[in-house]
Parts: sequence; C-alpha cells; structure tokens
Amino acid sequence: MDTISNNSTVQTTEKHKRRREKWVDASVSSYILSFGLITASLLATYFLLVGIFDFRHVIEYRYFNIIPLTIGVIWALRTFHKRSHHNRTHHFNGFMLGLGTAALASFLYGLFVLLFIDVIGPEMGVSIQDHLDIGGLTTEWLAVFTVLEGTMSGVMVSFIAMQYFKNVRFIEE
Repeated sequence: MDTISNNSTVQTTEKHKRRREKWVDASVSSYILSFGLITASLLATYFLLVGIFDFRHVIEYRYFNIIPLTIGVIWALRTFHKRSHHNRTHHFNGFMLGLGTAALASFLYGLFVLLFIDVIGPEMGVSIQDHLDIGGLTTEWLAVFTVLEGTMSGVMVSFIAMQYFKNVRFIEE
C-alpha cells in the first residue's frame, strides 16, 4: 500500500520496487554475449559441414540454419530462467535475451560467411550465385541477407519460446 509522507510525495512499496528492478536485468547482456558466441559457432559448424559434404549447391540447406539458432536461443533462455530469482523470467528480459542472442550470432555468422567466401572458398560464393536467380549478388549482400534472415528468425524463435518460459518453473536439480 502506498503511503503519503509529510512532503506529499508518494512512496512506492517494496513490491513495486522489486517489480521495477526485474524489468531490465543487467545480467542479460552477459548471457547475450556468451550464448551469442556459442550460437555463432554452431551456425559456423553447420556451414562447414554443408561444405564438407559438398551440399553447397543445394541452396535450400540454408533454411536449416534455424536449427542451430533455435538451439542457441533456447539454451540461453533456459539457462537464464534457471538462474533467475525465484525461477521466473520477466517476459521482456527473456525476449530481449533471445533477440540479442540471435542478432549477435547472426552478425558473427554473417562475418564468418563473408570471410569464408572471400578468403577461403570463393568457389562456394560462385556456386551460391549460380543457383540463385538474383543477378549481381555480391558476397557483402549475401552476408547482409544472412544477418537479416538470422535476426528475423531469432525474433520468431524468441517470441515463441517466451510463451513457454514465462509460465514454466524448473525444479532444482
């Protein structure tokens, strides 16, 4: 219950203070950094496996990038949720964690694709350009499209995953 002091200002209760503190959790950025790097390495590993098994001419395999991205985002959300206070995650914090993880991972993965195609495997870039019907696609645009596609996929994965994590409680192991 709010009380009015002598100065006629409203003092907030402990409950409101705790609610406000949960709104933006400072530890979210450290989770974004660590799980963004892990997710980017999962995406790069998938990219290299596609190249090793010579599936680079099948452009549709890029749709499976959602699998390592989903694994990384859900892993970040689950870890954050289990370590948060009272085993609860505020929806905004969880959504920002998932979005930030996906955006950082997509950015790093886009840089990896750009460097790989420019330096290590230019024939892969030529193969991708030959199988797409987009004329004049440069490696820079390919990296930009990779980042945008990964970030938008991350928005969807984060939104869907938070529908689960906002209501679940994990039992201490």
